[in-house]
Formats: sequence, structure tokens, C-alpha cells
Amino acid sequence: MVTLAVTSPYMYVATGFFGLSSVTSDLLLIRINLSLAYAFLVLAAGSGYTKDGSFGESAPLRQNIVDLSFWFNLVLFCGHFTVTCRLIHDEVWPLLQDRHQRRKQRLQIINTSSSDGGPSISSSDRESLFYFFRARCGMTRIEFDLIYAQGEWLTLHGRNVEVPACACRLYLTVDGVLDCQACYFDKWSQVFSKRSGQFFDVKLFNVFSLPIGFNHAGFRSHTKCETTTLFYWNVSALDQMSNHPVLQSFWEFVILKSISAVAIQTHLSDTPCATLFDSLHIPEDVEWIDGARSRDFLPRPRPPYHALLLGDDANPNNDTDTHYNVKQCTNDLVLTPLKSCWCGAVTFVSWIWCSITFLPPAGIRHRPGALYPNPQRESVLRDCKRRQNMETETPLPLEKEETAQVEPAFSCEIDNISESPRIA
Repeated sequence: MVTLAVTSPYMYVATGFFGLSSVTSDLLLIRINLSLAYAFLVLAAGSGYTKDGSFGESAPLRQNIVDLSFWFNLVLFCGHFTVTCRLIHDEVWPLLQDRHQRRKQRLQIINTSSSDGGPSISSSDRESLFYFFRARCGMTRIEFDLIYAQGEWLTLHGRNVEVPACACRLYLTVDGVLDCQACYFDKWSQVFSKRSGQFFDVKLFNVFSLPIGFNHAGFRSHTKCETTTLFYWNVSALDQMSNHPVLQSFWEFVILKSISAVAIQTHLSDTPCATLFDSLHIPEDVEWIDGARSRDFLPRPRPPYHALLLGDDANPNNDTDTHYNVKQCTNDLVLTPLKSCWCGAVTFVSWIWCSITFLPPAGIRHRPGALYPNPQRESVLRDCKRRQNMETETPLPLEKEETAQVEPAFSCEIDNISESPRIA
């Protein structure tokens, strides 16, 4: 007959948390359960495994006597607790920053009025850039800080100003319109335009794992507006981000979305719908063609799950217009304390419930990605390094008559609304 030995109550609690960690698929919940389990193991060893769990005079910890299990469990607790704090910081810190920014925008709406009496928002360029990446790939502020630290701003004043080092920098157009040309088969292509929300030179996208082509021999760009705002990354920064375990997947999503958006625009170049679509597949405003900022640089409404939790309260006016204004977006971002608590509670319970599973789904550790290395990556890096070592040469002016007779079958760079060919 086997008799169950009575041990410290801390051991039973630790065993329970170990059991919870085995039926949880979420990394944060696993770390939380393991941290609590090892914390109670430390308490059990410190109390001497007494039946009541008290730290009396006879407790080893009170007498400065501890065994090896105490130290091992303490070290493991510190390790799991450190990782837990890091994971909680990654989840909570972006939410706190978003809440602070929404509160700041709300004060700006209350205190600022436009010339026609309506409210307006004055957002910093950095915050607008964050809105762009969040709209394009769901990036949080933690990943955005890493990407932002690798790039620099560039503001060009005047028309027909050359954009420097186009072949070695990946530019993102924030404001303005630029005329661009790419050299294929020793001749310059037709002049095509780059507007707000578009990247150039897209050949540098080959630094990442997705081979997209556009192996031209040269690229040049000039401004068409009085003021043009750009944000760029050097090829060395792109090389570092391509090897980053977190940023790589975000950049690949941005690349695919940028290429597909311009391909759709080129396909519709001969139709009345000839414009660029934003991240929600809504056509850009007419002012975008003249150099206005893309809608992706503006704050977005609440995520869809908030609307599902709030029901009809999320859209009391039943507004079905696809074009939304900044005031309505910012007002949608503000929740009453009761609604905020309700949404937070439902989201937390849903997260716990969806994370409880004894057998994880098949392929949970698999991630999409390129199976083989990008064969164009090294050639692009060598070409950029060669251009950086060469002396700066004065490029020829943009001339439409010096166009190539043969153009690539698929070129998302030729995206001028009035001149680009239609893709079948």
C-alpha cells in the first residue's frame, strides 16, 4: 500500500502552474506559468517544505541554510521572469504609447480649428511614418523604432532637383511627386512618377529574401514639386534589417504590398479608376496625384475586433462611405472608460481561451519564407558597393525622347497614370 506523503503547499501550487504551462500554446502564458511555478518552488525550499508553508524559526531560510535546489530554482525563476517581463513590455508598451498619442491628438482636435471652422490635426512626420508602416504591415512601435533608427529624412526644395544616390538608397516618398527613369538595355525608359507612399529604387528590395527583379543598369529621379519630403535607408541599413529576425518578415510584407499596389495601378492606367489604392484598397484622393500625402500616413480607425465587441455603438451613424476624414478617425480612437474596460476584459478572456490547447495545431512552428537564398541579393549589394566607390558623375537630364523601345514585360516602376502601359 502506497501512502501519500504530505509536503509543502507551495509544491502543489507549483505543480499546478507546471500543468498549466503544458496545456498552453501562447509563449507569454507559458513563461508566466513557469515563472510562477519556479517562484513557488523557491518558497517551498526556503520554508523547508513544511506542511503549513510557514517561515518559522526552524525554516532553513531563517537560519541562512539553503540547499542546491533553492539556488537552482532561484536561477531558473530569474531567467523565466526576465523573459516574461520582456514579453509583457513588448505587448504593453506599444499600447501605452498609442494611448498617449490618441490623447494628444484629441487635445489637438479640441484646441485647434481650421480656417473653415472645422477641426484639424497637426501630426509630426515621425508619427505619420509610423501610421504608414502600421497600415501597410501591422507594425508596432517597437519594430518601428528599429526601422526608424536605420533611416534618415531628406527634404528637397525646388523643382527639377536631383535626388542624390538613388542607386544606393531606398527612398520612401512622403510628400511630393518625382519624375524617374530606369536604364534598360543601355537606354533610358519612359519617365514615370513616384508619389506619396511609393518606394524607389525598388531594385534594392532584392536585398531581402524575395527576388523581384528590375535589374536595370541605372536609375535617376528629379522633383516636380516645390517641396518634396523623403525618408530613405542606405543599402547597409537594408542589409542589416534583412538579417534581423523580426524586421525581415515586416519588410517582406511591405515589399509585397507595395509591388501589388503599383501593379494594380498600372493595370488600371487606361481606366477611370487609374490611381493608387491605400492599404484598405480605397482609392487615394485626387490631391494625391498632385503630391499630397497618402491616406496611409494618417491615423486609422479602431481595429475591426473593437467594432465587433461594441456592436452598433462602433458606428452609430451607419456610415458606409469608404472615404473617411481625420476627425472621424480620431474620434473613433477614443473609448469611454466603461467600453474600454469591457473591450479589454473580452479580449483578455478570448486570449486565454484561445491559448488553452493540449496539442498545438500542426505546423505551428513553421513560418513562410524563401526556401533558397535570393540569387539577386549579392549582385545588388556588389553593384551598390561599386557605385559608392566610384566618383560621382553628373547624370543626364530627363528626356522623354530618349526612351527604350523594348521594355520589361512586367514593370511596376512604370506607373505614370497617363503614360504607363496596361498590363494584361
